[in-house]
Amino acid sequence: LWRNNIKFYGIILKKILKLYIGREFIPIYYSLMKEGDAMRRIVINMQNSLFCNAISETLKNSGNEFDTYTVDSPDKVIDDCKWIEPYALLMEVTGYVPWRLCERIKIRNAVKAQHPECKIVLIVDENAEKEIAQKVKTAKKEGVIDQFIYGSISATYLADIVDSL
Repeated sequence: LWRNNIKFYGIILKKILKLYIGREFIPIYYSLMKEGDAMRRIVINMQNSLFCNAISETLKNSGNEFDTYTVDSPDKVIDDCKWIEPYALLMEVTGYVPWRLCERIKIRNAVKAQHPECKIVLIVDENAEKEIAQKVKTAKKEGVIDQFIYGSISATYLADIVDSL
């Protein structure tokens, strides 16, 4: 109950700070909240916001104590990861700018420079993007990313993959 109240008030505080003060003050709040925080923070950035929110809710409700943060634009991922200090970063890869693999690798490099322990997971639709799926698989084999996930997997399997990172 205490954790739920903290999280609820944290969301309200975050919105107030963002609305009235700006993004630069949010890290102060989160640095206070992170002390003793056992939940693993997961940052999610997807092209489709409906899919992004579905993944976020799946991870929150999986019972694995994930605290998820959805980032609506690839341009904001690096800045948001500075203050969120994520356990894992989940990003969708498509054939379109700015969700292409080369751009995702640039984000990966910047986040890893700030947080070397952060796990990088790429999500790709293996049916619609066969060639890109092969490139993502190669990135995993070469150790560039920690894991890749096909868009066709079940919600439970997704949560278990992220939990096992």
